[in-house]
Amino acid sequence: MNEISSVNPLKPINIISDNSINFYPSYYYIDMNKSQVKRHPHRFKINKPLYKNKYFWLCLFGFIIGSAVLRFFLFSDFFQVKNIQISGNVKISAGDLENMVNNRVQNNILFFPTKNIFFVSQKKIENEILNNYPIINTADLTKKMPGTLTLAVKERIAEAVFYSDELYYLIDKQGIIFEPVSGIDPNYLEIENLIPINEVRLGNKVVNESEMAKIFEIETALKNDIKIPIQKASIISNERLNIKTFAGWDIYFNTGNEISWQIKMLKLALEKQISQEKQNNLEYIDLRFGNQIFFR
Repeated sequence: MNEISSVNPLKPINIISDNSINFYPSYYYIDMNKSQVKRHPHRFKINKPLYKNKYFWLCLFGFIIGSAVLRFFLFSDFFQVKNIQISGNVKISAGDLENMVNNRVQNNILFFPTKNIFFVSQKKIENEILNNYPIINTADLTKKMPGTLTLAVKERIAEAVFYSDELYYLIDKQGIIFEPVSGIDPNYLEIENLIPINEVRLGNKVVNESEMAKIFEIETALKNDIKIPIQKASIISNERLNIKTFAGWDIYFNTGNEISWQIKMLKLALEKQISQEKQNNLEYIDLRFGNQIFFR
């Protein structure tokens, strides 16, 4: 082979043998550090068919297994809601509550209907029950396997009758009205609020809880300590509360002052200043001005 005196590393060279046989050009370059000619061989890779690729079969097998597990999880009877148990209801029909829950448990997964227990939104159903049934104070929906939902409700307890615009409602100690009634119930104290804090509508709080607590404190003290049964409590302003007794006369309280002190002042006045004879013609007793008591 002819001696190569110089080689341009950027261009191909034609190597001519001693027998003057022309070979096809190959690509060479000079390694300037080792002064040797090296060749880059061309490699050709033959692609295998997809069905001979082991990763294809692994992916296909994983997809089949995953689809089977997902189908079992979503649509198996074991995970479907089949039983709904209701407890704690007194006035509300268990059937009505069961139907309401049953209508809310069905969902569509991949366009297929399912009652999968894991997709049941407990909070959403609880809020819907509270919104639709103002008489219910709390609702607790829990899941039990296999396929059982339990709904425990607690109904409100009426503490008084609330009067507004010639309509009457049962009201609980939180000041929430929850059930309409036909008129005054002698078993309950009547409460009237001339400054309601919200719209008078079932489920709304119309009297502050602190005001309710003061009203019941006064009712208990008058009934047990002074033996004066009361008929009605009227909230006149943020600091004035009028109490009407069954005898027909009123007591004016300042709810901004200590209630127990006003009760003591009333008791002393009835014992020492206002005789039973005067009480028969009494119009009111005003306790709103500290140590001073006014009556007429």
